Amino acid sequence: MSLKYICDNLGNRTAVVIPIEGWNKIISAHRNLKELESNGKPTSNRKPSDFIGILSKETAIKMLSDIERDRK
Repeated sequence: MSLKYICDNLGNRTAVVIPIEGWNKIISAHRNLKELESNGKPTSNRKPSDFIGILSKETAIKMLSDIERDRK
């Protein structure tokens, strides 16, 4: 099976992409993994507007700053 790894800026592996054929073999051998699948459907019915006010303005600004820094 040919796996692809996703790495951060430092080269640390942060995720793995498994070909669907390989994934299907894995879940058929381990039925409990089938529960992890959501078939692309959201696992929550929450709307973005449900999250208004959860973060402080300072935290949001810091997060945006970190995102901008990481994009460079």
